[in-house]
Formats: sequence, C-alpha cells, structure tokens
Amino acid sequence: GGLTPNASVTLGGASTATGTITNDDSALVTLSPASASGNENTDLTYTVTVDHALAWDLTVDYAVAGSGADMAELSDYTVSGTSVTIPAGSTSTTFNVHLKDDTVVENAEEFTVTLGGLAPNTSVTLGAASTATGTITNDDSAVVTLSPASASGNENTNLTYTVTVDHALAWDLTVDYAVAGSGADAAELSDYTLGGTSVTIPAGSTSATFNVHLVDDTVVENAEEFTVT
Repeated sequence: GGLTPNASVTLGGASTATGTITNDDSALVTLSPASASGNENTDLTYTVTVDHALAWDLTVDYAVAGSGADMAELSDYTVSGTSVTIPAGSTSTTFNVHLKDDTVVENAEEFTVTLGGLAPNTSVTLGAASTATGTITNDDSAVVTLSPASASGNENTNLTYTVTVDHALAWDLTVDYAVAGSGADAAELSDYTLGGTSVTIPAGSTSATFNVHLVDDTVVENAEEFTVT
C-alpha cells in the first residue's frame, strides 16, 4: 500500500501476509421422530436435521432393520435408498419407510432406523438422537367358519368337518367345538365319538379338519341328528 512520507522508503519483498479464520463451530445431526407408527400401505416419514447450516452438502447414511419382540421382516417394508443429502445452507431433509400391505393377521411389527456415516464429516457428528423406531400396525382381521353346513353318513363311517379362517394368521389358532344331539330324533352320546374338542389351524395355514365317527349298532331306528358348534 501507500507509504507516507515515502522519501527513501520502499516496500520490501515481504509486504503481504495471510490470515486464516479458524472454524470454531460444529454441528450435530439428529433423527426424528423418536418413534412412529402406521397402518400397512402407508409411509412413515423421518427427518434428518443438522443443528447448524453447513457451507456444503451433507450426505447422511441410514439403515432400517427389524427389532423388538415382533420384528418386522424385509418383506414388511421398503426404503427408497440408503442415504439422504442435506443441501448446503439447509438444516433438514426427509425420507420415507413404506409399510407394505399384506393379508396376514399378525401382531404389530417393529423396526429401527439408525443413522450412520456422514460425508464430509468435518465438524459434524451424530447426536444422541440418531436412532428411531417404527411400528407397523396390523389392519387385517379374520373370520372363522365351519363347513359343510350339513353332512350325512351311514353308521361306522366318519363325517369330516372343516374349520376355515379367511386370512392366514401369524400364529397357531385353536378353535374349540362341541357336538350335541338335536332335532326331532336327537343323536345320543352313544351314537357318535369324537377325537377331541378342538382343532388347531397352524400359523400360515387357513384350515384344519376334524371327524365325527358314527358308531355302528344293530338297532333299527330313525335317522338321528346332531349339531356341531
């Protein structure tokens, strides 16, 4: 620059210098909400937030995995990617976990979302709130029916009945049944036998059967009736 007065005075070779403003700010990255839930065929939205705007784009990795007593499986949800980017000057961005629809009657299922790598990670760290949970609420129901509505057979044969559930369940279902004489000529206990008083439809299946055995005798009689309930 100028020298005043400049008589017999000139600038030497070392007449410039640099100064560096050291960054003393840092930023924390967090995930919200801490927990969320929704029915099948909906989206759960999560927000990744940095508490100070950055001068560069920040890429944040995330992962989703089943957790809890009833863990969601990969077939229960979809994610559109494995990372999100918070643009320079912004403080947040969002991503969705899509809860897939099915027809299985099941307990509510849980997964955990976890934030991972940060790029670039200069002066940026994950905060304490870097994980969140999601719950897939069951929205399916099932109806149990008995068939056939009526059956007949000769003595010393079996009548087979089928118990059906119209949607597969995620657990074994035990269905109790009872047989009793009915109608004008009610069958007596000596006219039939049962193998039990309940049937179990296994998880993932939709039906089970049981038999009523018609006891043989030598009595000439009217047709006798019973009701299965």
